[in-house]
Amino acid sequence: MKSKPNRAGEVASLNPHPQGGHPSRRWLTVVLAAGIGIGVVTLLRPRSPEAAVAMQSEPTEVEPDAEDSALPAAAETSAGQRVFPTVTAAPGSVQVPGAETAGVTAQPSVVGALDPSMGLLVAQMALLGQSNAVPTPELIGQWRTSLQDLVARGTSGIPAIQSFLAQKKDASFNRAISLELGYGSARLGVLEALRGIGGPEATALMATTLEETTAPREVALLAHNLEEAAPGQYLQRAIDISLSQLAASVSDSRNELDVAPLFEVFREYGGAAVVADLEKAVGQWKYYAMSTLAGLPEDAGIPSLLRMADASVRGGDRLEALEMIAQLASSNDAARELLVSQVSNKEIPANFWPYLSSPLAGSQYYPVDTVLTKYPSVQGWSDVQSTHINVGNQNVYSLTSDAAQTPEGIDRQLALVDQLLGVASDATAVQSLQRARQMLQNRLGRAVAQQAPVPPGGP
Repeated sequence: MKSKPNRAGEVASLNPHPQGGHPSRRWLTVVLAAGIGIGVVTLLRPRSPEAAVAMQSEPTEVEPDAEDSALPAAAETSAGQRVFPTVTAAPGSVQVPGAETAGVTAQPSVVGALDPSMGLLVAQMALLGQSNAVPTPELIGQWRTSLQDLVARGTSGIPAIQSFLAQKKDASFNRAISLELGYGSARLGVLEALRGIGGPEATALMATTLEETTAPREVALLAHNLEEAAPGQYLQRAIDISLSQLAASVSDSRNELDVAPLFEVFREYGGAAVVADLEKAVGQWKYYAMSTLAGLPEDAGIPSLLRMADASVRGGDRLEALEMIAQLASSNDAARELLVSQVSNKEIPANFWPYLSSPLAGSQYYPVDTVLTKYPSVQGWSDVQSTHINVGNQNVYSLTSDAAQTPEGIDRQLALVDQLLGVASDATAVQSLQRARQMLQNRLGRAVAQQAPVPPGGP
């Protein structure tokens, strides 16, 4: 696959493997049609102190890889299951973000303390967790049957689950197996079985596991499941644990842990109470923290973003904050006013503008490693980009929001861009705004064509 070089003159491919679970009511039903190529860029530490911390925001022209293998169509998911951004209409072979196999996180072994049913489950886990495991229908079916049998046992199956979780063994599944099962690791599947059992005993074990786990995906999944089982009872504890794990990861010299699911907990459940913590996190996780600020309920994070994007700010976080402001400006008056003022006064540096076209055209940033995030639908392979930021080991998609794919939403984005064009006098600003306008016009044509009624007898 071809990709545009990054600013350091290098090309790197990010192929995040599928991990995590997902609640059903938060996911779209997606269909893998013919296939996609993925625009990928890796962000390295920049040469320019002003601009290099920003991601490549413009769509990257790539060609579908002829060697990409076709994948089965994704079905509607149940709670805890994982789906990837997928294309609804595009030619070629299918490729989904997450092409790398995950390998085995910790080699599981059958422990004598486990009861027979869990011993069988662990043995199956050992097979599924091999990096070269082939997702045969028999192997997948055996795992599903074992979990279903465990759920069918009801509360009598909880001690077996507790014994298994206490072993602290896990196996990450490769992409093919994750797509078949809907989640990326054995423990996440077992935790979903616990949710399926339900009741006070299951809730108590989920709460205990929340206290003991060090895996961000498990924290996010347990936060959701506990809120579902006992609304309000465990939310603050989930937030506190997420903050504690985030603080601990600052000293992770290997920079291997992806903490995106912790930011999902903050976004979904933290509200205004976590704004100060997110502001502190910006130093190491700019895109995770700022995207979360942009997505907090009741616009609780927008005042922080407005301060970071102020024209008096030099270097630092201003460019990323302006990207978030550009995402919000079509629907938030304060964000719109800031952009209009800075464009009118020529306060946005020329080297910032190449990174503002895409968010002004409706693109937003979404974490790759997700448990609670709902991805928008994707209309074409050129709309999908994945980016890796070395600092903080951040992995994000840039995807066009659902709102910016409807005629009404596109009209709102066009109105914003036209307002900015009306006050822009800088040549670079005008060029970038015109590019955003062209992207919106192209998308509007597709959206209108899709809504056009089909005449009797077909097209």
